[in-house]
Amino acid sequence: MSVFKLLVAICNEVESIIDRFWWSKGAARGFIRKTGKHYANMSRKEGWVFGIARMLKARYFPTTDFLSAQEDSSPSYTWQSILWCQELLLCGLRWRIGDGRLVQIYGDAWIPHRIFMAQTASRVPMDTKVSTLISVSGWWDVPKVYSLFTFMEAETILSIPLVCDNVNRRIWHFTTHGRYTVKSGYWAALEYQNFALSHTSTGTGSSPSQKLWKHLWKMKVPAKIQHFLWRFAQNGIPTKAVLFHSKIAMDATCFCCSTG
Repeated sequence: MSVFKLLVAICNEVESIIDRFWWSKGAARGFIRKTGKHYANMSRKEGWVFGIARMLKARYFPTTDFLSAQEDSSPSYTWQSILWCQELLLCGLRWRIGDGRLVQIYGDAWIPHRIFMAQTASRVPMDTKVSTLISVSGWWDVPKVYSLFTFMEAETILSIPLVCDNVNRRIWHFTTHGRYTVKSGYWAALEYQNFALSHTSTGTGSSPSQKLWKHLWKMKVPAKIQHFLWRFAQNGIPTKAVLFHSKIAMDATCFCCSTG
């Protein structure tokens, strides 16, 4: 899937088109055709995506990788949207430590914290590698780790298993298997958003909406009730007011009480 930051007006227009497709009355309502031509077009689309990826690399990060790419002086809107995805990836990617020779104690995310939790080893140079924390026996140098980090961070580091093949690789922090999924990316984006909001306002706790969702999904009611309440909170119930706002109904007058 692709992720783009679109204007609110464009998002509303797209939602209106989708709503008209699913909620309007008509013979072709909710009908989707998939033919051989459709799949041929999908293959052609993948070719375009591959070509665009090569073009973006040549334009914005020809000598480095995507995670190290930066916004230049005149970035396109497409590239600005993609950079937001890069920011999300950097929040969720962690190094799985092998020999630690390629991973810096500072700058690289390798301690399995949640989003944007900085390491506090202030007694080591900035370019020190994680390999300096590993003893000749291939395990963590316990006294050194405790001397450089806080107690909680040291406990977390010592709980990290070292890879037997000594290969350092990146994994996705928000899944148990270490691979990125759209679902985990969605929840990571929400967590990142809530984290940013809590650190830019006077409050330090969860946002009201986050507390509402947690309470909703923990309710001991049938799943269909939870789903209905979730749709209701998101204005997803096709009432006259919602249909009018989505440009499907001609007015917002209720059929039952004749009020708008």
